[in-house]
Amino acid sequence: MATIKYPINGKDIDVEVTQEFAQAFEQLKEEEKNNERRETRRHLSLEALTEEGFQVEDPKADIEDQLFKKLENDILFTAIQSLNPNQRWLIEQVFFHNRSQQDIAEELGVNRQIIHNKISRILKKLKIFLQKNVYICVFRG
Repeated sequence: MATIKYPINGKDIDVEVTQEFAQAFEQLKEEEKNNERRETRRHLSLEALTEEGFQVEDPKADIEDQLFKKLENDILFTAIQSLNPNQRWLIEQVFFHNRSQQDIAEELGVNRQIIHNKISRILKKLKIFLQKNVYICVFRG
């Protein structure tokens, strides 16, 4: 007779079995372990690889397009930073928080037309800033 550990409900229980059964049980456990190892090797996840520092090239990625988008974002960020705090707040409320001009006007206790005019002036200022800086960036590089 031999004793094997058999898992039941998360606990290992000692069970007495014949010697042949114990050998077959150990052989099955070893085969299961080897199969799991093979499966693990075959199914490495992309997430696990990237966590280890492995980078996968995206054949659809357009590096030049990504570079221009980053450059545009940097210039836009700089343009917004060039505004005074009140102008920056107004642009953030309208374009980043999707608030209506009417809602902002009510909060500030002014006519909606005043908010509309301020936004128009700010957008003109940003347009001029962007035209100058995009022109400079295109001809520098």
